[in-house]
Amino acid sequence: MQTDQDCRKSVGAQLEASRRDLLDVGLRNPLIAFRPLRAKGVRIVDEVSREVYRILVAEKRPMYFLAAPEVEAAGGPAPSDEGADVPSELRALISESARREAPSERHVDNKLQTVHSAVRLDRRLRNTLRHARSSIEEQGVNILYLALGALVWYESPSSEVARRAPLVLVPVELDRGSARARFKVQWTAEDIDANLSLDAKLRGDFGLSLPEMGDDDDLDVDNYFRQVEETVSEMDRWHVDRDAVDLGFFSFSKLLIYKDLAPEAWPEDEKPDDHPVMRALFCGGF
Repeated sequence: MQTDQDCRKSVGAQLEASRRDLLDVGLRNPLIAFRPLRAKGVRIVDEVSREVYRILVAEKRPMYFLAAPEVEAAGGPAPSDEGADVPSELRALISESARREAPSERHVDNKLQTVHSAVRLDRRLRNTLRHARSSIEEQGVNILYLALGALVWYESPSSEVARRAPLVLVPVELDRGSARARFKVQWTAEDIDANLSLDAKLRGDFGLSLPEMGDDDDLDVDNYFRQVEETVSEMDRWHVDRDAVDLGFFSFSKLLIYKDLAPEAWPEDEKPDDHPVMRALFCGGF
């Protein structure tokens, strides 16, 4: 017959295994390998993550979107930007230039520069708003985030495919007052968490772990990115794209359950591994 201590250990071990199962570490998860969607979300370029965070979170101000300049090739229409991506080398060059020099006016205003033409930007924003609202109405969960910074990583030293995982995810809402008004995005005031799925992936496959993030109001995103860079410094070709910014969809519903089941989230005398119902389930009616 199991002792009280053996039962508690068994319950704790099985709960922890169940918690890990909640973390999707597959490449289809955009928290592990982010890819822009063809008709929703917004690709943002030539911005500085720390300035975007300052405006949205520290100052709690909304931000707006700027379409890419309309440039037409001779004898033909402007190229499509559907599914457009910005090479990591270009992002890194822009990012390094922005950090090396004092931020210019375009980096400290409340306008987010995008890769999309005016027509396509409007279409993508309408699709994004519709999908975000649908998620809240049907599931009661906001899945729209502004992702700041990205870890560029490879599955193995021989892999030629660079994966991108977001680092700081700011929960946001998209809105506009009327059909003629501009779209605006603003922080929902919900918690800003680290990428727990990425942390689980790094721990399980590479023996690494993401650094702790500070409180929302005190978070220094540049310092956090620097700590991530130090964490992955021994990994060949891995690097942090500090000023990667994307408006996209990320599901955290299972991650909320993962956090709720953490032993440290419970009072000392009410921990799940000591609950009579849990002990009955896992220890055969102990």
